[in-house]
Amino acid sequence: MKYCSNCGMNHPDSVNHCPNCGAVLPEANVSVGFKMSPVPESSANQGAVKIESHIVKAIISTICCCLPIGIAAIVFAAKVGPSLKANNREAALEASKKANLWGNISIGVGLMTQILWIFLYQFIQKHS
Repeated sequence: MKYCSNCGMNHPDSVNHCPNCGAVLPEANVSVGFKMSPVPESSANQGAVKIESHIVKAIISTICCCLPIGIAAIVFAAKVGPSLKANNREAALEASKKANLWGNISIGVGLMTQILWIFLYQFIQKHS
């Protein structure tokens, strides 16, 4: 197997260019009847990480929980795809983290609002 140091994918020895990103692949190491890929531990884990957009959470939190904060989550979730297409993994990861954060905040605000309404309703019922 050949390891692409650019995107972190493993490919068969017969491939000279990475089908995923187009980078030139190094020659495979052959030693005593078996093949070894030069896969550094840290870079192998980095390239294989899939970056989520959290768009479903953003939409659901916008509809069900808190509209203004949910819209912020949608905006950040919408930035993940274009950043990945531009091979800007750092910007995509940052947008993914922010989309997740704002989605969670929206859900938390929505839940706290519902709990507050329940307590206020119970308080009004007891005192009327």
